[in-house]
Amino acid sequence: MSRTRLARLVLTHGSALAVAARVTPLAAQTTVTTEAGAVATSYSGGLIMFGQTFTVPNATDRLLTTFRVAVGFPPQTFIARLAVWDAANSRMGPVLWTGTDVTPLATAYRTFTVGQVLDAGTAYVFALTLGSGGIPVGTFVRFDNPYADGGAVFMDARTLPELQNGGVWSGPSATEDLGFTAEFQPTATTVTPEPSTWLLVGGGLVAVAGACARRRRRVAICAL
Repeated sequence: MSRTRLARLVLTHGSALAVAARVTPLAAQTTVTTEAGAVATSYSGGLIMFGQTFTVPNATDRLLTTFRVAVGFPPQTFIARLAVWDAANSRMGPVLWTGTDVTPLATAYRTFTVGQVLDAGTAYVFALTLGSGGIPVGTFVRFDNPYADGGAVFMDARTLPELQNGGVWSGPSATEDLGFTAEFQPTATTVTPEPSTWLLVGGGLVAVAGACARRRRRVAICAL
């Protein structure tokens, strides 16, 4: 086998390895949770939005993959939003992510898949918006301030533009946190070969070894 053909064989199997390799996110590295010990709570009627402020735990794990929180607005429809928290004016800033409409039948924990890269050291709010105010809001709350980097926030009936541009929220509370779990992971990815990749690599190595062996036999015969 010529060197050119041998090189082409190696490149072919090397390309197959690259194609078959699977790029997957790294496993979650940081979990922030306050669910243990949270008790069922019903805010009085009049609210239109409530939520939890938080900060990114470190400079490495900045990808917020999921946010789990208890919600219950029966029979109202609500929508979840992730936004920058404007701490100076105690209100919601630019919205970064918006979930789909949900109409729960009872208060229960729900996990929202977010997938948003955030900035370390910046405050954010995960907010739950009611279609309209005036009914009790059900959730789970910790009253012993287990999370030092944020707190529960809420606001009475306003329009969404007012929530961002003029409405003043109550909080973040210095003593209360919603029962929540936030999963963070690094923004980098890792390449994990598929099982079929190893088969391709093995087959390629066998083919190359066989070609080299045949070439050596031919050289030996010509030398006789």
